[in-house]
Amino acid sequence: MATIEHSIEINIPAQTLFTRLTRFEDYAQFMDNVDQVDKLDDTHLRWTTTMANRPVVWESDVMVDAAGHRIAWHDTKGIRNVGNLEVQAIGEGASRVILVLETESGQFPGAMSGDNDAETSQHLTQSLTRLKKFVEEGQGPDPGCKVLQAGNVASVASASGSPTEVLEDEANESGPSRNFGAIN
Repeated sequence: MATIEHSIEINIPAQTLFTRLTRFEDYAQFMDNVDQVDKLDDTHLRWTTTMANRPVVWESDVMVDAAGHRIAWHDTKGIRNVGNLEVQAIGEGASRVILVLETESGQFPGAMSGDNDAETSQHLTQSLTRLKKFVEEGQGPDPGCKVLQAGNVASVASASGSPTEVLEDEANESGPSRNFGAIN
């Protein structure tokens, strides 16, 4: 798995930005080829994406730190990926988002079959640029949007009967307890 790291400065306060980043339902508005993100419970998300021009669903465990500056996740079913978003205050009314992602090349939303690490990295840079525009222009979430709260991590099984494909990866020896970013 390749590790990709990007950061971007955004002109809103760190706590406001962090709160916006916990509204996962908004991610489809700025992430490349993310069609929908559904909150399954307090620590689990289902992502519906498009990859290589076909729908793909994957699920993740998510942990939000109580201090309000880091969101970490790892896959539980589907696309293998592990990562975290960290929000740092860099001045009054300004923040930096640092994204660290471990994934297989071409196995991330927006990727096309055969994409290499540089192309996957470029898709993530474009998504961060759209995030900046999204939050700085004050586009808000649906008022009924559920914010993920600080909490623990547990496993979830895929829902059956989905009209989209769930990519199965080979058995993961480390299972759901694998390290996916320290939450301090």
